[in-house]
Amino acid sequence: MDGKSTDMAPCGEQSANGGGGGQSKGQSCGQDTMRHGNPGDEQGNGQCGVQGAPQGSDWDGELRHNRGCGQEATRHGGQSSSQEVSRGNGQGGCLGGERGGCRGGEYGDCLDSERECAQGNGQAGCLGGERGGCLGGERGGSRAYEIAIVGLGLIGGSLAYASRGFRQCRITGYDIDPVACRKALAAAAVDRIAPSAEAAVSGADLSVFCTSPETAIGNARRCSGHFKAGSVFIEICGVKQEIAPLLREALPAHVDYIGVHPMAGKEVGGFDNAAPGLFKGAGFILIPPGGACRPESLETVRAYCLHAGAGRICSNTARDHDRIIAYTSDLMHIAATALCAEYPADMTMAHAAGAFRDCTRVADIDAALWTELLLKNARNIAPFLETYIASLSAFKTALQGGDAAFVNEFLRKAGANKKEMQKL
Repeated sequence: MDGKSTDMAPCGEQSANGGGGGQSKGQSCGQDTMRHGNPGDEQGNGQCGVQGAPQGSDWDGELRHNRGCGQEATRHGGQSSSQEVSRGNGQGGCLGGERGGCRGGEYGDCLDSERECAQGNGQAGCLGGERGGCLGGERGGSRAYEIAIVGLGLIGGSLAYASRGFRQCRITGYDIDPVACRKALAAAAVDRIAPSAEAAVSGADLSVFCTSPETAIGNARRCSGHFKAGSVFIEICGVKQEIAPLLREALPAHVDYIGVHPMAGKEVGGFDNAAPGLFKGAGFILIPPGGACRPESLETVRAYCLHAGAGRICSNTARDHDRIIAYTSDLMHIAATALCAEYPADMTMAHAAGAFRDCTRVADIDAALWTELLLKNARNIAPFLETYIASLSAFKTALQGGDAAFVNEFLRKAGANKKEMQKL
């Protein structure tokens, strides 16, 4: 994984409750927060809000709106308000078949303060198709394809953006960082925020873990009893051989596990740097399981990668993946950090051009994440690192000895190899 990830833990902050009748308006971060709650209640809260504990494929407890700082937050509870709230299923919700109002918190921005809540029969839905409506908005009331993204950093946030439109999905996000949760929801990267990793994957057709390897393993173990039967699980870790058997052991037998490694990233991490086009043209490496896996699951993952922007997709065993990545990714990060380990005290950026920027771009590294990745792949990195050091040592000897022929041949061969690599 070329990029930075965020570790997972429960996310959620309190949001005001709603009851029947009445309308009140509050202020949160300078924006209107519209709620339908108890008469006279004027507590507006646009912070990260979550529901109660997971139950089946839905969540119990009071639904709380989660729209983030600077965004409108609206919730309908009960069966009526000064705006139209169609019952749909006779329970006072904008969504037929769902309980309890417009479900603003669950679906992100379900009904802003100036939009009427449409019929709950799927013909319009809350948001009228802007984000797939309230589950049935674009699909005539049918159940949406559910995607859970655990980890909303650079890679997870970018995948959330890129997931839009895949099988008319609804996207549930979760991250340890409540600020990342609020930002992801406010930016419409996700449709709802879950209170935990377990709640996020509950009912998901496709679960995508975008975290460090150890965090992915821990979350998989905690979520083991919550995965939907017949669903697909993928993780985007940059090392596979060591973690694949541990993940397979943690996952229930009724879940298909396919490792994925998108070869894209930035030198900076966090949701603030996530982008819908991060994976455009990128290579995606798939690591199918050694055991049984339904063909349709593998096809789903391939289709998902293409939808996210994959330019090329290849398949490797976990062993071959780690061996090749040791050169194409791990060694490159080591080289970049080594180049920045020492530098001339009197240099300025006026002295730096493209070569400096290109060679040191990834040196501003997530040290904790990359320590984990490099140590887990040490056996594959060591031989490449030994060859690299030997090449540098030989080049140093040639420079000190004024051996122009060696230097020329070294540079010529490297250039020829680079041209051959570009054809692969």
